[in-house]
Amino acid sequence: MARLILFLAIIFVIYLILRVFWSKNPNAGDHALAEDMVQCAYCGVHLPKSEGLQEGGQYFCNEAHRDAFVV
Repeated sequence: MARLILFLAIIFVIYLILRVFWSKNPNAGDHALAEDMVQCAYCGVHLPKSEGLQEGGQYFCNEAHRDAFVV
């Protein structure tokens, strides 16, 4: 009976150790790096807000699209 209890205790400890390793998500910190996306008013491409050019409340993916839309 003691051997069975010891065997079950060892299995339980192994399960706990494996559960700790399985629960670690290497991509868990990436959510903090998420950024709002905007759509180019000229061509419709989606890009991060920090990379977009803003003109008159609209966002553009490059200067050529901004100039073509404004003119």
